[in-house]
Amino acid sequence: MTRHARPTLLAALALLLLPVTASARELRHPASGEPAFTMTVPDDWTAVTVDGGRSLSIASADRRIGFALTIAPTDQSPEEIAKSAVTASKGTQLETKPTSISGIAGQSYSWIYVNAGGIKLHATMVLVQLDNKWLASCTGLEVDGNSPADHQRAETAMQSVKLVKGAK
Repeated sequence: MTRHARPTLLAALALLLLPVTASARELRHPASGEPAFTMTVPDDWTAVTVDGGRSLSIASADRRIGFALTIAPTDQSPEEIAKSAVTASKGTQLETKPTSISGIAGQSYSWIYVNAGGIKLHATMVLVQLDNKWLASCTGLEVDGNSPADHQRAETAMQSVKLVKGAK
């Protein structure tokens, strides 16, 4: 597994096991400096840093929706990182499509997998290359069979993700 895919995948997989922590309406990761992510979430969602502070794991109150935000240096392409994450989770890749965050072009990779607890999850990893060294990753997870309202909450949260640009 790659250096970037490992923390991203660990952060994403930790979502269903996270203890309840402080929540906020507007989240920022990392807390200071640039580049950084911002994301708007419901007040009852929780957030905790993982992987030595490199990633922020966010979960809905019922743990049926989650996100992992990571900005990290990498020497691998977004395609290599996504392939590693899909392989590590033993997922089936469903779709790859172009996307962007804050006007910065990237790729979206979607797949389905079953976690160690036997829960079927839909994963979407958006990867944006910030420069030759830094990569921004926003991974969203949804439990299979979420209600339309829960799915809409996940979509709204994903659409709220922004990048605060700058050099790390």
